[in-house]
Amino acid sequence: MKKTLFIISLSVLLIAQQKNKDIQEASIAKKNYEPQLEQKLGEKVNSLHEDILNNKEQTLENKNNISNLFITKLGTQGLLISLFFSVLGFFGLGYYLKQYLKKKINKNVISLERECDISIKKVEKIKDDTILRIQNTEKLNKDLRTKSQILLISETSTPVNDTIEHIFEKESAKVAFNCVHIRIKELSFKQVKTVLANKGNLLPSDFNMMVLDNCDAENRYWEGEHYTRNILNFTAEFLTRKVGVLYFSNDQRFPSRDIAFRNVPNRYLLDYVNSHAHLYANTMNVLKLQNLYKE
Repeated sequence: MKKTLFIISLSVLLIAQQKNKDIQEASIAKKNYEPQLEQKLGEKVNSLHEDILNNKEQTLENKNNISNLFITKLGTQGLLISLFFSVLGFFGLGYYLKQYLKKKINKNVISLERECDISIKKVEKIKDDTILRIQNTEKLNKDLRTKSQILLISETSTPVNDTIEHIFEKESAKVAFNCVHIRIKELSFKQVKTVLANKGNLLPSDFNMMVLDNCDAENRYWEGEHYTRNILNFTAEFLTRKVGVLYFSNDQRFPSRDIAFRNVPNRYLLDYVNSHAHLYANTMNVLKLQNLYKE
């Protein structure tokens, strides 16, 4: 009997211990399982949250795309409509625009032609006036040459200058001068008076103008150390008597920069030329001045 009770008590004790062990294991398993469950739930919640955010962004992007597509469609339609009306306007108003431009161009062309005609008439008038002025001037020149006496002076040892001979001595049908050509050895006013006296009792004061030829030539004497003093004194003798003087040389300048030039009288009647082509024009200028101031 005691053995049986011992066995039963031992069995109950073992069962109780096993139950406590199971309770403890269950408690431990519960403690371990709950964090894992919470971690998995958190991961699921985070994943779900990310999906919701992604879906929201995709929805907004799709919405923007739809709006842009709608706006683009409206803009394209507006452009096509504007282009359509522009084409209609162009073909509808093209004729009138063409006519307007044509009239404007024709008007400008007519105005330009009128201005050209006016300019041509002005040029023709200037040409006619110039020709008339030249003709009148030459008439006055001819009258002046007819009543003027010119004295040409060259060196004795040099040949006759071609330009002097052509303009003053050949006397073309259009131009003729009343002139006397003498040759002297030195730039001496005394020699001039002597030569003129031998030509027919002429005097230097009988002439309106004296042309002095000092162009480059063989055996020329009128140059050198005393040339400046001699030429100034020589021309002063004629200018003192109000006889115009034209100095002609292609290589030697008249000493107008020399200080002694200040003492030369009546310098308004003095001219000098270094170009052969200017000899005629300068001669006429001196004659005109001499005639203008003639008493």
